[in-house]
Amino acid sequence: MKKRGFTLIELLLTMGIIGAVAALTVPGLASNFSKSHIGNTLARTVEQIELGNRKIIETANMEYTQNGDSPTDTLGGISLKDIPHSETDASDTDSFAEAIQDVASSYWAVSELNLTDTEESAISSAKVYDGSADSEYTEELASSKKYKFAKIPANVYIASLCDSASNEDLSDADFVIAHVFIDVDGHGKGKNAFGRDLFIFDLHNDGTLEPYGKDSYETDCVKGNVINGGYACSARVMADGWKVNY
Repeated sequence: MKKRGFTLIELLLTMGIIGAVAALTVPGLASNFSKSHIGNTLARTVEQIELGNRKIIETANMEYTQNGDSPTDTLGGISLKDIPHSETDASDTDSFAEAIQDVASSYWAVSELNLTDTEESAISSAKVYDGSADSEYTEELASSKKYKFAKIPANVYIASLCDSASNEDLSDADFVIAHVFIDVDGHGKGKNAFGRDLFIFDLHNDGTLEPYGKDSYETDCVKGNVINGGYACSARVMADGWKVNY
């Protein structure tokens, strides 16, 4: 009995069906992969920064104890404001702005980025969620220290807020000493937009990172409706267990 093979029309129909199914499913799979990458990278970055900060504080406390010093701030020990930095006095808020950037980097396993003027300009001109130009954080991003992580595909930009802080402020555990911008794709990649691949956190004096928008993400960053620049999406991702659900 002669075996019957597939006709050309049958093969074309099969290939067409496969192509149609792929066209419907592949974009969704790619989007899910991208969102998973964002959440995982953000979680790892925040964890590494906070772990580094704990090491900074533990090391500094140990040095104070060995030297017979007695910290006097309200934290029951020293905090990020007391980071030793060459011959700098930790209470000098002008020099502290540089101290937090330089010393923290060695504990976060990052290296400083060597950027061209064009790359610097691209970072400082980050966009808001809808793709329009951003102006709120342009100056902070422009003046920030910029680093690349060794084992995480992310960049971090540290903008110190301590130049005008008082010693009383710096002894408060909740005082925000810097804004930390996390670019999960690294410079020159992705959309460079808040809520998409760029996220902002407050760095507190006790070493913890708090996502921007903790009081507004439930209205400002919801599925299908991201408003007010997308800044609050940092808190949304963290609240949803490091998942991008918007």
